[in-house]
Amino acid sequence: MMEEALLTRGHLVMRLLRFGAPLAFAMAFHGLFNCIDLLIVGRLGPGAVASVTIGGIVNMAAMLAFNGVANVIGGKASWAAGTQDFDEFGRIYSSGFFLTGCMSIGLGGAFALLTPYLIGSFAADPQTAQSSSTYLLILSLGSGTMFFMLFQCAILRGLGKSLAPMIALIGANVINLLLDVILVFGLWGFPKLGVEGAAWATVFSRLLGVIYLQVVMGRLKKQWPLLPKKRSLVLRFLNQGCVHSLQMVIRVVSIYYILVIASGSLANTHSQHRGQSVRDFLDGVGIGIRLEMVILFCCLGWGTGAASFLGQNMAAGLRKRAFRGVLVATTLALGSSLSLGLLLYFLAPEILGFVAPKATGDSLGYGVSYLQTVILGHPGLICAIVISQALVGISSVWTAVILDTVLYLGLLLPLASWLVSKNHEVGDIWALIVGIHLISAPLYLFFFGKRILEEKQKDAPNHAPAT
Repeated sequence: MMEEALLTRGHLVMRLLRFGAPLAFAMAFHGLFNCIDLLIVGRLGPGAVASVTIGGIVNMAAMLAFNGVANVIGGKASWAAGTQDFDEFGRIYSSGFFLTGCMSIGLGGAFALLTPYLIGSFAADPQTAQSSSTYLLILSLGSGTMFFMLFQCAILRGLGKSLAPMIALIGANVINLLLDVILVFGLWGFPKLGVEGAAWATVFSRLLGVIYLQVVMGRLKKQWPLLPKKRSLVLRFLNQGCVHSLQMVIRVVSIYYILVIASGSLANTHSQHRGQSVRDFLDGVGIGIRLEMVILFCCLGWGTGAASFLGQNMAAGLRKRAFRGVLVATTLALGSSLSLGLLLYFLAPEILGFVAPKATGDSLGYGVSYLQTVILGHPGLICAIVISQALVGISSVWTAVILDTVLYLGLLLPLASWLVSKNHEVGDIWALIVGIHLISAPLYLFFFGKRILEEKQKDAPNHAPAT
């Protein structure tokens, strides 16, 4: 059963389409988790979207922090599957399962404790800050449901299976929509929980996805222990995963910081109506960010597919096929993501108005401005995301961290702070983000080609290369 799903066989483009398209589709639906909350919460009135936006961005940092670990586990799993060493695959599974449990407790608890401080960084009004804190606290305490779903999807991708992750993510999304309506508005005898209900709906729907994926894992011919026999593999996953996570967390921290300084600037400019102006800004840009995340999660799906493809083919000594596969995955990601981007660009006012019909005109203006600007930089961002994810398939994690540290922490944030200090319009910051995204594409392509050439000069390895 497991050997049939290997990515080292079959027509390259068709194999990638059959394997990568379900992952991209499923991850796009995973991105809709955020949009569904907005779609329902937006009916509560102004400020509700801002509450979900603030809490959601902070929680995304926790998700991406673990997602890097899950991708490393998936990369190692794909390498073991490529060499058909399923005993090693079992050790990878048990070590990953144990690490997932530990990080669910550790990261979830840390973000729960830091909730007041993280929410307090925004210049939001007290009501928005309170509901946002409650939303983030529930999501943080329920982090385990999200982490285990990411881990299970990574293991199945390592085996070349993409249908079950797609079913789990789409199914959880549908359940989340139903529970959102019930818990936010208090239908069928349930209490009306508002923003808090959206958080509970997300956690419970993810739990059902975890249960489904565990049933799928149980149907595989080989059963693996849940506890690792050695700690070395756990520590290796943690070490490499944290490095890979750092790259994605850098991007979320950049968004968080820009929203903080931009909202602070608006609060100072509109001192008489600071609460309302900040709320309008976070409402509008929050919708824009959530809609943009659907596209970026679609790219992550293609990227994780490229990582499994690269890992299996490099392990089997098929370097040319591996290299071409990543380029094909990048092209497919560009095609699917840009089509979504064009839809958002031309229909931004209508889509934002549908998601939050009670939002103010200023809120919608902020959101449309954000979307119609940052989408122009998506071609560069998409290439960078897919290639950085693919490199995990050969345990190359430092390249992306170094590049993103230079581009986002070294260039974007200082320049954004300078623009705010000079009282530039917020739109100038969005244009700066576009420029950074476009610069990143050729840099990632260059270093990816360089990394593959380094692998080509080595003898055919029998194990995954060291970082």
